[in-house]
Amino acid sequence: MHVETEFKEACRYFLRHGRGAFYTDDGAMVSGDFANYESETDSPNGIANVSILTAPGTVQDVYEDDFVRATFPDTGGADDAGK
Repeated sequence: MHVETEFKEACRYFLRHGRGAFYTDDGAMVSGDFANYESETDSPNGIANVSILTAPGTVQDVYEDDFVRATFPDTGGADDAGK
């Protein structure tokens, strides 16, 4: 398992690998497939967020100011390439 505790790094990793789980400060876990990322400048409220496809037709957003950590399935060392 790969763990990221910095929001933007977690979003980059999520974009590369497509699947993961994001944990928020209220104890919630949102897991699924990558759907979208909005930077601070793109987001209507000025807070970066990642959209996660949790089930067919269901998308949940995790905002940077609520983010605690993200976990990702083991990629067999592929995530270490280029570091």
